[in-house]
Amino acid sequence: MKKVLSLMLCIAVAAGLSNFAQASVVTRDLGYVSTDEYVYDCTGFNNGSKSAVGVSCAIRLDAETMNGVSGASFTAVKVAWDSRNMAKGAKVWLRKSYDGEDLASGTADLRFGWNTVKFDTPYPIDENCGELMFGVDVVAQPNEYFFATSVYGGRNIPNVCFLVNHEEYKQYGKDAILDVSWLQEEYPGSCFMILAAGTVEFTPDAFPDRVAISKLEYNPMVTDARPASAIMSVTNSGSNDVSTLTFSYQLEDRTREYDLPLSAPIQSGRSAKLTVPMIALGSGEHTVSISKVNDLPNKISTSKTADLLCIPEAVATANQRRCLLEWFASETSYQTPKIFESCLWPIYEPLQDRMSLVIHHISDQFMIGDNEDLQLALALSDNTSVQCPSMALDRSRQMSNPVIEAGNVTYSTPTPEGGVMNSVFTEASSIPTFADLIAESVYDPQSGFATIAINGSIADNVLPDDENLRLTVYVTEDYVYSNSQEYPSESGNPDDPNPGEFYHMAVIRQQPTPMDGEELTEHSGDFTRTYKIEIDPTWKPADMKVIAVINRTLSATLANRNVINVAETEMDPDGASISAVSADGQTIVTVKNGSATVNGSTEGVEVYTAAGIRVNNSQLRPGVYVVRMENTVAKIIVR
Repeated sequence: MKKVLSLMLCIAVAAGLSNFAQASVVTRDLGYVSTDEYVYDCTGFNNGSKSAVGVSCAIRLDAETMNGVSGASFTAVKVAWDSRNMAKGAKVWLRKSYDGEDLASGTADLRFGWNTVKFDTPYPIDENCGELMFGVDVVAQPNEYFFATSVYGGRNIPNVCFLVNHEEYKQYGKDAILDVSWLQEEYPGSCFMILAAGTVEFTPDAFPDRVAISKLEYNPMVTDARPASAIMSVTNSGSNDVSTLTFSYQLEDRTREYDLPLSAPIQSGRSAKLTVPMIALGSGEHTVSISKVNDLPNKISTSKTADLLCIPEAVATANQRRCLLEWFASETSYQTPKIFESCLWPIYEPLQDRMSLVIHHISDQFMIGDNEDLQLALALSDNTSVQCPSMALDRSRQMSNPVIEAGNVTYSTPTPEGGVMNSVFTEASSIPTFADLIAESVYDPQSGFATIAINGSIADNVLPDDENLRLTVYVTEDYVYSNSQEYPSESGNPDDPNPGEFYHMAVIRQQPTPMDGEELTEHSGDFTRTYKIEIDPTWKPADMKVIAVINRTLSATLANRNVINVAETEMDPDGASISAVSADGQTIVTVKNGSATVNGSTEGVEVYTAAGIRVNNSQLRPGVYVVRMENTVAKIIVR
């Protein structure tokens, strides 16, 4: 009886160990990362012949990818088959090159949907594996059309997949992209497609503790006492899950480490975007790396550089930073008034005490500046084009708000929703600065000239020795009337706009300095710049402002595109107060019983919001309005 019990116990233990070993095996797909979806690009090879023909789909894996999974075994290829006809005797293979010998292979009949075809013998991957290629050979039936594609990293990128038969491989080479998308339209429903993914299998201890940094985004202004927030994209290329990372910061011979427990583990083979601390050891180029994974040394070497300005805490406390919101608009975009009214203005208006608004007009009657200025405006959108309408805040993205990211170096972004904008603006206001700025202006109506004085102070020992700041000055005007703004037609077709009336805000009237700024020769300490400009008789000084911006030198890198501080003042403080008198000094504009009146009458009176949208002149809600009747234009405030 004891022998029987012992035997049963051994069987149970063996079964438990077997289940444990089975549960500890992990698989990872290479070359295609989401086998849950069908994504077909219709990039492929046409077989319209009257006889069956053999075709292949293959994906190349570079040496770096293979080194990242050294210690695993290549076990299978996944094939997605989109045809009700079974592909009999399909062969999957693993080779050093397309024409090379099989390192591993297997055969199976492919059915509709995902098929996992295992190799007869798994192929072990070592550190010297180098580049590999996996693929599948099938037979395309007569008069059918064959398409093959791969989706890598979640994006449609046909060039990571190439498809061949023997003759076409020689003709087009291993990077061939055969665009036959027209076939899908010309022969609908008469094609089938293949997707391929290579599967490796390993245990969690096969190649542990490997985390690579793919991208680091940060604002370079950091105090010496408070770490700033940065966004880091990382990939767990190791075989185990990661729950703790240790970051190392190095500047010359100074180093510092920071342990960051993760709120959720990064699974093997997965990527994550993390909010990490940015620690400044001084002003200069830092090396930021992941030194430990799960409290053990990171098995791979990975780092990024960060060019930081280290601001003493006392300096940061003494200097209040104001933000610069730049909006790109155009009268050729019917969305300009809509988005300004519904999204931008309601959020910006209550934040005017800590933020200045400048609106760049692209390709319309209010555009200012020569080609050089326009090129800088275009540079705000990756040196290609500016989407209108769109916005840039302090000429950089706010790094802990990935929802408004617009690419690797693009930092002009479509205007996000109000709730997102509010959090973005709040974060931007908390970024420290090391320079103070005051703008003053005096307008002389007799001469028609305004004198602008910009006074500032730059803290010592923050800016690198080989760098100077730049000063940009804008003169803007609010409530600028236009009757050429385009709106959608009554038919609702946005491509058929009709001209409409709109009052533009923050229109740039003059730039006493170049748009990218006048270089400040003062590296630190106090400075003063004075400008005298002529005010056009058609402009309204009471609605004009002077906005001064201290910039870091613009360069090709996102980190160097900084607004250090901003100052703003009204062109004519006396005339800029709330007025119930029009510009001619005689016509009385006021509000009675919730309606705007001109000389006591509402007849012929048109009322617009501060953003330029016409509203019904009755029961006006609290806010700023523009009142117009014939040649009379005035602004009022309803409380």
